Amino acid sequence: MRCSFILCLIVLLRLPFFTQNDNSMNNVWGENWLSSSINLELNKLWEISLEEQIRIKNVNELYDRSFTELKLERYYPVSRSEFNFGFAFRYIFLNDDSGGEQGIEKHQRLSYYYTQKFERNRFSFRYRVQYQKRRELLAKTNKHVGDFRKYWRIKTDFNYNFKNWKFDPKISTELFLRSSDSPTNQRNKYRISIGTRYRLNKKHDFVIKYLFEKQIKSWNPDVIHAIALKYNLRVQQANEKKENDK
Repeated sequence: MRCSFILCLIVLLRLPFFTQNDNSMNNVWGENWLSSSINLELNKLWEISLEEQIRIKNVNELYDRSFTELKLERYYPVSRSEFNFGFAFRYIFLNDDSGGEQGIEKHQRLSYYYTQKFERNRFSFRYRVQYQKRRELLAKTNKHVGDFRKYWRIKTDFNYNFKNWKFDPKISTELFLRSSDSPTNQRNKYRISIGTRYRLNKKHDFVIKYLFEKQIKSWNPDVIHAIALKYNLRVQQANEKKENDK
């Protein structure tokens, strides 16, 4: 089963490079997502994190976007599960390479989310409900322009913990539902991913995954195949670290 998962992951990671040469749909493309984050445990219930990410389109190595995101989460551990509430602020640089006016746009995004995780034996299941809204900023004045792009996002994660193996598989599905008062050109979409996390130790780990994203519409939907690579650094609170060193 382990070999089958590795083989499946390799095949999926190759998909973006095959699809970028498909001329039958000119809005199908591949991307590479590179990111890093630092997570600081303020105490056993509160955590703050900072993430940087850049996305590159495989076609002509074109810059797509980059962002800085700050998150604050509150945990509520209970027996065999845990849930948390979170808030995130994202500052985005977006490359608009279509239409009459092209160039780098600045956007701000606010997110509010609820997450709950369940564990049983070697299986774990997590779901998240998130509400987000994004708006463009004028280049010179930093004032908001246009309508908010609002989404409800519903995400589920499935993970299996293999014994004595560091590359446990994780499968995720996510649905993006536009708010009723969002712009008319905003579309519902869904995202599917498969990947794994490799832990170097308690502080450092890497995540690699393949993502498939598609708009939900009958004619000419946007389709994205992406490879995502992320480095995470976790910093424990000082009191907890001293206790572990005893």
